[in-house]
Amino acid sequence: MANSMLGKWEEAARDLHAASNIDYNDEIKATLKKVEPNAHKIVEHRRKYDRLWKERNDKKSERDRLRRRAEA
Repeated sequence: MANSMLGKWEEAARDLHAASNIDYNDEIKATLKKVEPNAHKIVEHRRKYDRLWKERNDKKSERDRLRRRAEA
């Protein structure tokens, strides 16, 4: 729960899932309900920018390949 108070949403979600597997109680469930949406937002944000980074690198590689082909 300390991670959720510190805003470390992904770590908090991981810890709370582990805690609920070990010993389920309503307090863990309530905290997990608050933490999961934030953790999902962070994961989706990271996934979006990873995809954009990959697309940008693919375009750059394609431009470089075409430029080398044109020079040859």
